[in-house]
Amino acid sequence: MKKIKFKEYIKSYGMEKAAKKFGVSLSTIKSWRWGLRKPSINKAKQIIIASNYQLDFESIYGAIEDV
Repeated sequence: MKKIKFKEYIKSYGMEKAAKKFGVSLSTIKSWRWGLRKPSINKAKQIIIASNYQLDFESIYGAIEDV
């Protein structure tokens, strides 16, 4: 399965649908989509599972080389 970036996933899936799927508010999805905030580690684990592993920690937080 192809991995995509978290922001791209939210954009293609739709913000309202993503909010429902990940169990968060629309304002939280918007802040993630625009890069203002990142999900907690526990929420990221839930997101990875909910996305059927299309997302992983690197797609949510960025590559380790980007630090």
